Amino acid sequence: MDSYRFALRHTRYCKRDNSNRHKLCWSKDSNDHSTRSSRKHSYSHKNSNVVYGFGGFLDPINNDGSSIFKLKSTVPVKFQLTDAQGNFITTATATIYVAKISNNVVGTDIEAISTSAATDGPLFRETGNQYIFNLSSKTLSVGTWQIKAVLEEGTSKTVIISLK
Repeated sequence: MDSYRFALRHTRYCKRDNSNRHKLCWSKDSNDHSTRSSRKHSYSHKNSNVVYGFGGFLDPINNDGSSIFKLKSTVPVKFQLTDAQGNFITTATATIYVAKISNNVVGTDIEAISTSAATDGPLFRETGNQYIFNLSSKTLSVGTWQIKAVLEEGTSKTVIISLK
């Protein structure tokens, strides 16, 4: 019996959602084994090629690392995301972490704690075309801290603040 092996094919599909603001991309992999009847298909739905526009963190945080906040206060961490056309993205997921910086070495990321009951765990909430997390500094210590926002499309955005 003749056996034929075909190469793995990767086909990419993209479409816009109903609002025409977000692009959904997925790929279809098919691996043909010895006969055409044994073809297997798998679909992977993900936003693999979507990259968000990020203009930096918003006031009261300064993107140059010069922000100083009082220990045991609430630090509003805010930013906006846009698509390639400059439209606001309001459906993304972003997680926040903080890490202590000592002797110019960034420590281990820990999940941030919010002072807002409207926030679920270390997730930013979207309101008014911006993402916000009310960071509690009660469990942190005096010194320099890195704030990291991890976006669902795989990028991380960081900023440095100081607590006194």
